[in-house]
Amino acid sequence: GGGGFVIIQGARAKVRVQGITFLNASDTAVVVSKKAGLSKDGNPALEQVFCECHFFSNNGGEGGAIRADSRTRVHIESSVFSHNYSTLGTGNTDNSGVGGGAIHNNAESMN
Repeated sequence: GGGGFVIIQGARAKVRVQGITFLNASDTAVVVSKKAGLSKDGNPALEQVFCECHFFSNNGGEGGAIRADSRTRVHIESSVFSHNYSTLGTGNTDNSGVGGGAIHNNAESMN
């Protein structure tokens, strides 16, 4: 618990997170920053992968579990999201809210 856990940024950042539980973050658990967008040579952002992860009881202004900024690419597979919420607006629970309870998706690509 406490704060956020992971910030992924950098023009050529490529991360695969597998089998991790993100629990009770008081700020968005994982942020994929727009700074992970185009590199100086114009190549697109590399894809960040989350596989077999559990996101439980996290909260953040924009997405309790994951916030994906513009110019990012995120792939999520076989992962569980439960009781994440956005503190933006009304602070709804159970993966809902104005800012995206579980995921705030502003990514170029998310699948």
